[in-house]
This record gives sequence, C-alpha cells and structure tokens, in this order.
Amino acid sequence: MQKECPDYKIGTTVANMVLLTWLGLPIPENHFQPYSIVRKAGNAFAKGYGFPTDTWTFEYMSQPQMDELMRLLVNDTDGSGVMYIRTYKDYGVKRTLANFKAIMYRPTDGNGKDLIPQSRAIWADVTIQFGHLVEQ
Repeated sequence: MQKECPDYKIGTTVANMVLLTWLGLPIPENHFQPYSIVRKAGNAFAKGYGFPTDTWTFEYMSQPQMDELMRLLVNDTDGSGVMYIRTYKDYGVKRTLANFKAIMYRPTDGNGKDLIPQSRAIWADVTIQFGHLVEQ
C-alpha cells in the first residue's frame, strides 16, 4: 500500500494557508465524516444530514507548537473561528485531498478539556474539530 503525502494545510484565508509542517506542527491523524448528523429514518435505514466534519488528532504537541496553533484564533477567549484547511476526505476506499472553509473549534486534550494558552512542556492527545466544511 502506498503512503499518502501529508499535505495538511491551515490558514485564516485561502491565500495564507500553509503546510502544518511549515508551522512546526506534527502530522495529525484525521477522521473525516461526510455528514454532521446521521439519523435512523422510519424505514430503519440511516440517512446523513448536514455539512461534513473533520477531526485532527495529534499524539503529542509541545508548548511552542500549541502556541502556533492558538495564534490562529483571534482572541484567547474565542471558542472557535473560521479557518481554511486542506485535509483528506474519504468516500468509501478512496482518500483524496481537498480544500475547505470550516469552523475550527478550540483544541481539546485527551480528557476533552478545552485548551488555553499556558505553559506546559508537552500536550498529549490534542484534538481539533472542524465543523461546517464547505469545499472550496
């Protein structure tokens, strides 16, 4: 099996999207969902509704890496912000890269707690959720 090229990008505009590696960030594991909600219909079949979502999970992240990520949010108190991302979407067995406009929610740690800028040597299991993905 051929390995994919980790071309994840992020930015506050399409023009300033950069590779995560250029920001000094590690390569995340992503989990793309084509629908934000799946409900069982009256005929017992599941139906997908809403916009796609994506989650990036980083096994470990240093404080300088976390600071770089948090700079993308305008204020320390912002719980979310509009971002442009390049991520893998998968429909069936094929994974392809695509650019999206999305809402990025404040990163959380392995316990589901929102992360805030503070001094810590290493963060573990950092997750960023992206909602309302619109392909660009």
